[in-house]
Amino acid sequence: VRISISDVVRPEDVEKILPSPLASLHLYIEPTRRDAVRSEQQLSSYGVAFRSMLDDIDRLFPRRNRLHLFYAGPVSLAVFFGQLISPTIDRSVVVYNHTGKDCPPYSWGLEITAEADSNGFWVEVPKTNEGVR
Repeated sequence: VRISISDVVRPEDVEKILPSPLASLHLYIEPTRRDAVRSEQQLSSYGVAFRSMLDDIDRLFPRRNRLHLFYAGPVSLAVFFGQLISPTIDRSVVVYNHTGKDCPPYSWGLEITAEADSNGFWVEVPKTNEGVR
């Protein structure tokens, strides 16, 4: 899942990590912009779209192993989206961090549905094109 709010999450960056995903979804605003969230109403509206997408993913892919989420947006919206993720329904959700100087630019992530002290919490992306599963 690519979420583009303040900037575009480019498909080619995601492909470096997940070369053959089960599906590819993109939740975005047009045009992307840094000041996209200015009201509680917008936050709520974006949250409805995000939660609906997660529910659709669970319905369409009930046996998936992991949900990979690549996010470019304001922290306030990221925190709100995080509150909408249910560890029991939305199992194994990895949120990737963008670092422009890294190659690939999404070189690590956190499995936010795992316990912080578990082995699977920190997800490091191999520096090859093989990606992670």
